[in-house]
Amino acid sequence: MSKRDWDRFQSAFLSLQTRPSPMGQNRTEWDWWTQLHVDNMAFAHGSAMFFPFHRAYVAALEQRLQKIEPSIAFPFWDWSHDWEDPLASPIFSPAYGLDVRLESQGDCRYPRAVFRPHCLLRDYNPSNFTRYYSPQSVAAVIAGEEDYDAFRELIELVPHAIVHTSLGGQKGDMALMNSPNDPIFWLHHSMVDQVWTYWQRFDAKRARAYVGGEAGLQRVIRPFNVTVADVMDIEKLCYEYQGFSQNTLLESSLRESGPIPGRLIQLSRSQASRRPRKNISVAPRKARAMKAKTFFPFQTYGFPNYMQNYLRVFDTSCFGWPSSFFNTSPWFRLNGFAPERILLAEKKWKTIVQNAYEKQCPE
Repeated sequence: MSKRDWDRFQSAFLSLQTRPSPMGQNRTEWDWWTQLHVDNMAFAHGSAMFFPFHRAYVAALEQRLQKIEPSIAFPFWDWSHDWEDPLASPIFSPAYGLDVRLESQGDCRYPRAVFRPHCLLRDYNPSNFTRYYSPQSVAAVIAGEEDYDAFRELIELVPHAIVHTSLGGQKGDMALMNSPNDPIFWLHHSMVDQVWTYWQRFDAKRARAYVGGEAGLQRVIRPFNVTVADVMDIEKLCYEYQGFSQNTLLESSLRESGPIPGRLIQLSRSQASRRPRKNISVAPRKARAMKAKTFFPFQTYGFPNYMQNYLRVFDTSCFGWPSSFFNTSPWFRLNGFAPERILLAEKKWKTIVQNAYEKQCPE
């Protein structure tokens, strides 16, 4: 993603902080988008609806931003790339303009009104921060878990959750259902959507797989007035994921995990022709060009032989699992996830990864 593209995205994105909410109430449009998440808390979490709701949610915001700046495609933060030291990611650098200062009363460059008027807050200790999940482990789970709802639960409760809990701590916005207050929520969920996309494309049988509880392809995703079936194919939503290099670790790990038709991992679709597509938006539908979501940094990490060094470390270590602090986070309690359920998901994740790489690691 070029600096120019990033600057356009950042400008449009942050402008929501000063645009009035469609609902009034002395709130901003950013608050309005957060409130959508809060109002659909139970509907969108802990069930099969988790993936479709958040795909529709991010797509709707992307389409809103395109009314401000038509060239925008919503970027994603590949946290699996930064798994060993997440806070070293450029997304936390002031150079990108979405950093959040660790201040006791929050960072008042980001005024928020949901749930109450406050300054955006993150709550973590930089000197004692957890690792995340490596691209190899994410790839193993994508390849190894064939059931939709089982896969959804693994992603929701393990790598998705650790981003929320690690940055939100006990009282930060990311630990609560007003987590869309934090700009990183949106780049995080764009990545979660990419992980689901890879899972769908790993096997043709998965493309429209949707089971679990009250799951049904014709179920309406409120408040976007579309069905689950409408969001099962991202090409019909006019976007595609574009790797940030030809050696993206998650993509290369997936290729080693099994056969993937070449058309399914497309590194660039930014030049697609203009054609009618279904919009997810509160506004009237209209045709628009295909957009390519891109990895946000416009600089390289600067690690010499990064891929080779990384794989060598992975081969000779026991994965470097993240810290387990699930039981203490308010994020899990608010979602109604019992500690036993979290620990079971974490254990299953480890088992799938260990089996995939035929490596025995201590608990």
